[in-house]
Amino acid sequence: MSKVYHTETSQKLPQNLTNHAQIWAEIFQKVLKNHKTIGMLFLLFVIFSFAFVGYIFQSLNNTKSKLQVHFLDVGQGDAILIQVGNSNSMLIDSGPQNEKVISEIQKFKNIFDRNLNILLATHADADHIGSMKKVIEKFGFQRFTFSGLSSETKIFKDLMTSIGDTDLIAKLKEKNIHDTSPQMHQRLLTLTAGMSIVLDQQDNVHFDVLFPDFDFQIEAYQKCKNGMQNKNESSGQNKIKSKTISKTQKRNPCLKFLSTETNLNSVVGKLTFGSTSFILTGDAPIEVEDFIIKKYGERIHADVLKLGHHGSKTSTSPNFLNVVSPNFAVISAGIGNRYNHPHKIVLDNLNAFKEKDSNFRRTLRTDIDGTISFYSDAKNLTIKTSK
Repeated sequence: MSKVYHTETSQKLPQNLTNHAQIWAEIFQKVLKNHKTIGMLFLLFVIFSFAFVGYIFQSLNNTKSKLQVHFLDVGQGDAILIQVGNSNSMLIDSGPQNEKVISEIQKFKNIFDRNLNILLATHADADHIGSMKKVIEKFGFQRFTFSGLSSETKIFKDLMTSIGDTDLIAKLKEKNIHDTSPQMHQRLLTLTAGMSIVLDQQDNVHFDVLFPDFDFQIEAYQKCKNGMQNKNESSGQNKIKSKTISKTQKRNPCLKFLSTETNLNSVVGKLTFGSTSFILTGDAPIEVEDFIIKKYGERIHADVLKLGHHGSKTSTSPNFLNVVSPNFAVISAGIGNRYNHPHKIVLDNLNAFKEKDSNFRRTLRTDIDGTISFYSDAKNLTIKTSK
């Protein structure tokens, strides 16, 4: 049986409810003018009543949608809010340093549910963790998950301080690459390929980690090294005396695969609920995509693909599109950003993919469509946009 996809505009509170709110506001002004104490009690009653009505409205609206995935419009960055039912939630990245992520999250979190269960930082770039500290201060969290890769930036250090593990940077720096232990701190979890975050055990909603993978570092480094060696042998560069080689030439370009380059260590995962699924890629480049294809093959097929690196030409190869074979592509980028994301090459790749795959429906962009929401009942998806 084929899946059904519905596209709708964002649903708001009914107009009659808004009109009632205006009437209650006028009544409150009259009461407050004559009786201040009674007026304050009356105000509290009205606030609670509307909060309760909003909660009921949201609950009824989400009854058939056990899983909600919101690609938040936070400007030039990534932030994905995942909600399961009316309780469990996970935030993947927080976007750059601004207030947008807070206001966007508040649109989907009711007054009785202000906590975030899991925070996941795909990597330590500022456009992905820039507002994570603000998120923690506003909503709190139960578990913080990341690739295990440290950073010397102030944003990352401040984030670790707010989490409560000021020694984490020193611990990771000693190991230089990844800490592969399953847990370094009761509130911290280092993610590696093969791990799974279960968001709802009863309905089997889970986020499977596909990357980072230590095997990639070894394989990619060796492949690069062999390629450099063959290139040098064919050009005779291996006969050049070391004193004639510049500092740039001496530098091994293959070391990037063993280094702390953030995008090469970005968390990639597959979110699954029933027959609906999402591939979420962080800023993973094409080298990582190729490794994932080689390791997982058609198991990375998904309904929705969040394009890597905001639609940069360094990600989303035609081969990756073909294997994932999504029905929807999502690009998270800011309006008029200085990087010109998404890149024309990537948009051309998407157009070419659409021409050859009749199941591909649409490319959605936060810079054009605003916040993009997917609602899943385990079989079908409903899509809503804020613009």
